[in-house]
Amino acid sequence: MIMTGKEIRDLAEFVGFTVSSCNTDDTTEDMLETEISIEMGGSSGLLDDDGITRRHYKYVACFYEYPEEGYIGLGEELS
Repeated sequence: MIMTGKEIRDLAEFVGFTVSSCNTDDTTEDMLETEISIEMGGSSGLLDDDGITRRHYKYVACFYEYPEEGYIGLGEELS
């Protein structure tokens, strides 16, 4: 699934979070248009910073246009 920053903000507000932005320039608009890829966590898991330990999550996310920048696990780590 691909979601924009605006869609993620709307979802967070729907759940009851208060979302504020400290930027009032073009950066905020860029953040709202940024696309994030949300995927099912793979069986191989995510590598830690040391490149060895694998961490597993139900869902992972990355910048859609820059997956080489790395993934982040969403929610609690699975055991």
